[in-house]
Amino acid sequence: MDEAVAAGILSKRWKYLWTNVPNMVYCHPLRNNTSFRGFAEFINETLAFHSCLKIKNFVVNFNYAAHCYEYFDLWVRFAVRNKAEELGLILLMDPGEDSPRWVKGSCNYILPSKLYSNSGLRKLELSLCGFAKNSAISWDSLKSLSLRYVRLDEYVMGKILTGSPKLEYLELNNFTGIKRLNITSASVKKLVLRDYYYYDDEYPDQNDTSSSYDDDEEDEENDWKTQLKISCPHVRALEILGSFGRTWCRLTDHPASLVEANLDFTLNTIDRLYSKFMAYVKCQIMVQGLLERLQNAEKRSLGTWVFKFRLYNH
Repeated sequence: MDEAVAAGILSKRWKYLWTNVPNMVYCHPLRNNTSFRGFAEFINETLAFHSCLKIKNFVVNFNYAAHCYEYFDLWVRFAVRNKAEELGLILLMDPGEDSPRWVKGSCNYILPSKLYSNSGLRKLELSLCGFAKNSAISWDSLKSLSLRYVRLDEYVMGKILTGSPKLEYLELNNFTGIKRLNITSASVKKLVLRDYYYYDDEYPDQNDTSSSYDDDEEDEENDWKTQLKISCPHVRALEILGSFGRTWCRLTDHPASLVEANLDFTLNTIDRLYSKFMAYVKCQIMVQGLLERLQNAEKRSLGTWVFKFRLYNH
C-alpha cells in the first residue's frame, strides 16, 4: 500500500489512484526505525481516504504490540465494512524473544464480534489471534483458513468447522491446546499441521518429580506427555510437519480419499525418565501406526526423522 501512496506523490496523474485500489497490504519490518504507532497512524490515514467500496485483499503484517489493540479493532471493522474477500491479521513476535512465548502468556488478540459473521470472506490468515468462546461463527464462503500461534480447544475448533461449510484448506501452524482434531466435513480437502506444542514441552515444571510415564502401561500412548488424535476421513492431502515435542500423534481412521501425505516432523525422544532405547521403540510404534493409516495414499513423502524410524520396522 505504501508503494501506491508513493506513486501518487511522484505523479499528479496518479495522485488519487491509491484511494481506490482493491488490494491493501501493509507490512511493517520487524527491524525498522519507524515506530509501530507511527506505522499504525499511517494505516489509519490511508483508510480514512480510501474510497473503494469492495476490497479484495486486506492484510496487515506487523510486530506484536499489546498496547495497540484499538488499532486492530479499527482495521478489522474496516475490512468487514468494505467486504474484504481475503483478510490477513498477522501479528509477529520480536525476533529477540524466545518462541513460543504465547503458549503460557495472555498476549493473544481476541477477534472482535463483527468478524465472526461474514458471508463474503473467502480467505482468512491469522497469527497470535484468539477466538471469543461465546461468539457464533458464520463464514459461509470461507475456503482457506490459516491459524498461526494459536491456542485452540475442541469447542472453538468445532464452531469454526461448523460455521465454515465450504472450507477446503485448513492450516494450523504453531498451535496448542487441542487434543482431538475432528475434521469430518467433506469439503476440507487439505489439512496442514505444523509445530504442535504441549505446555510442558516448553515450560517443564522443574519441581515435578512424579512420573508421567509407566513402563508397565499396556497402552503405549499413555506413556507420552499428551496425545493429538486426528480424524480427517475426507481429506485428499495431509501434511504433518515441524516439531511435535513429546506428543503422541495418531490418526483415528483411514482417510479413504487421501491422495497425498507428507510426514516431515520430529519428536523429542530424550527424557530423563526413559532410556534412549525405550524412547526410540515408542517412536517406532507411533510412526508405524501413522504409516498404516496412510497406506492407501497414492503419494507418501517422509522426512528424514520419520524415514529413520520407518527403516527400523522393515
